[in-house]
Amino acid sequence: MIKKLTQKDNEEVMEYLKQEPEFNLFIIGDIEAFGYETDFQQIWAEYDHGKVVAVLLQYRGNLVYYSDEDRSVEPFIEIMNDLKFEILNGKKEAIQRFEPYLKSWNIKDMYFASMRSFTKENIDTANVKIIDSYDLFCDEWELLTQIEEFSSGGRGKKEEYSKHAFKTSQEGFKTTYYLSVDNKMVSVASTVAECSVNAMIIGVATLEEHRKKGHASVLMNKLCDDYLNGKEKSLCLFYDNPKAGKIYQRLGFENIGMYRMYDKKKTK
Repeated sequence: MIKKLTQKDNEEVMEYLKQEPEFNLFIIGDIEAFGYETDFQQIWAEYDHGKVVAVLLQYRGNLVYYSDEDRSVEPFIEIMNDLKFEILNGKKEAIQRFEPYLKSWNIKDMYFASMRSFTKENIDTANVKIIDSYDLFCDEWELLTQIEEFSSGGRGKKEEYSKHAFKTSQEGFKTTYYLSVDNKMVSVASTVAECSVNAMIIGVATLEEHRKKGHASVLMNKLCDDYLNGKEKSLCLFYDNPKAGKIYQRLGFENIGMYRMYDKKKTK
């Protein structure tokens, strides 16, 4: 049985989702931030013998699906046929059953890593700061556009990116740590989708001429210490570069599985 959820279902659904809080970061965060009664977000659950066995969330043009069982997704297809969406994502094992219905869509698989405890290294992090202004987000945009792997990341124009980033940071959905050398921003790392239990790390980047000087290690030590030991929240991240994976593993991240995205906009 498929049921469209309301606030009265929240406790039961959250209990189900928090079995694997990292894989459900986006669903948990969106429910906590926007609830069940908006015109841009809807949530459904499948029940079997009175228990939740799968959840589908629509946030604007994005769908996120989760199930802790290998089960047919057929009950959700009729719902999805009536929705306008461009992205479907979730734990690979859960959403790969949608593939026959999305044959022309682009597929991207990423390693998914998590950290639930952290011992800070003997590193001075006093110079690490958090971006708290529009101008500083402009500086971050300038930094990211100078780095090959980030330069085509769909950030748009500097003014638009910086306004949006500053707004989301003020709302608590994005936090960006940075280091400067001679008053120039040289290294950044951000968290997004922060909810009551965890947050996602994105955008770990250092200008090429300032690499191999330990800047990223300083940033990540401060960020991980703040979240794991200060806020008592776990951290997770995606990566598709094995070299980057080794760096994160040295910090204490552990691979917990694969995350998949189906993207209609990149149809081949």
